[in-house]
Formats: sequence, structure tokens, C-alpha cells
Amino acid sequence: MRFFEFKSVELVHIGVGSANISSIAEGTLFYSNDHGQKLAIDLVECARIHKCLQEIGAFPPGEDMD
Repeated sequence: MRFFEFKSVELVHIGVGSANISSIAEGTLFYSNDHGQKLAIDLVECARIHKCLQEIGAFPPGEDMD
């Protein structure tokens, strides 16, 4: 059984204000959000979630999906 869980979703405006991508290395994207907070995204986990959503016909997620 496959599952996915969104722990948090944040819209970041890359290139606006302090939001930028600082590097991509070893399957991780490092960036700063609109408030300058340094964060990272695990691209392998993103790919897993994308595949799970595609397999159940839920990609892209609907507006009503939390």
C-alpha cells in the first residue's frame, strides 16, 4: 500500500525579495523562502509523492485537497 502525507505546503516566489535557490546537491534543493528562512526539499521524496498521486489519478491535487 502506498501513501502520501503533506506536512506543510508553502508558496515561494523564487527571484522575488530574498526568495532564491541556493544549490541543488545529492537529491536536495536548498532555498530561501520569501522571508529569508533557509530551507531544503528532498527531491526523492517529491518524486515518490508525485508518483503516488499519479497512480491514484490525483495529480495535480485539487484545490479542496488539504
